[in-house]
Amino acid sequence: MGLDYESCTVELKVVAGNGRVWGGAFAVNHFLWQHPPLSIIPLLVVVLFPLLLLEIVAYKLVARNRHRISRWLGMNACAVRSHTNEASIPP
Repeated sequence: MGLDYESCTVELKVVAGNGRVWGGAFAVNHFLWQHPPLSIIPLLVVVLFPLLLLEIVAYKLVARNRHRISRWLGMNACAVRSHTNEASIPP
């Protein structure tokens, strides 16, 4: 599918049933589209184009800071791990 460890640590990846790989905000939209009644969200994003741009920017901001957000919420769920030594990367 062309996926490697590094690309999957940078952004969310969704592999569709037909083998197509979606990444980032588009992966979120694809996932939501498959789960009614949440499918209204990507529909609105596509119809209201400025929302898509806002979603892409917001996704990148959250993805870049997911480990900090997780820590602020008292979790360690999004700790970034190194593929070679499994040590957490400092913020």
